[in-house]
Amino acid sequence: MKLILPNTFVDLNEFPRNPLFFIAGPIRGGDDHQSELSVILAKKVPDCIIITPCRYSLGHPLYRYRLEGDEEYFERQLSYERYYLRRAAKAKAEGRRGGAILFNLPCESRTRPRTDGQPYARDSYQELGEWRGQMMYDKTLKVLIAAEAGFPGLSQIRYNFSAALEHDFPIYKSIDELTDQAALLVE
Repeated sequence: MKLILPNTFVDLNEFPRNPLFFIAGPIRGGDDHQSELSVILAKKVPDCIIITPCRYSLGHPLYRYRLEGDEEYFERQLSYERYYLRRAAKAKAEGRRGGAILFNLPCESRTRPRTDGQPYARDSYQELGEWRGQMMYDKTLKVLIAAEAGFPGLSQIRYNFSAALEHDFPIYKSIDELTDQAALLVE
């Protein structure tokens, strides 16, 4: 596993065939589900490059997997995320062995909920809508979703994806199912 952290630009041409996965989903109030997903995915796709919006520091167990690059390239984290979301969604179309955006939607943490007064998963709902819309017009985009039972609005998310894409869009029930499907996207 190789890891790209905010706001690092890495020349992906140095890794032309490595599968590329962007881990999306709630950060504030969502515990560190991205770390768990990364570890499981790396066991199933060992040579993958994982992009995460989490700002892991030196003490985090996954920090040792980070790729170094240009820390000044992106003026803000949103630019970093948009760049790598697109690259992951189109990884196969760009000649990689596979890749996707992996949305993981856990319920809000009971021990570390969001405390800033904003709704839980606020940004994730917007990102889901944006990628659903893009998938309507570009069938090569790869987006996979897993959601914990009880995630707020899950039935509406499922309905919206299925209606917009005109097929029964699967939403997986666990990180294991999500990473199994991600591994199937890799040649």
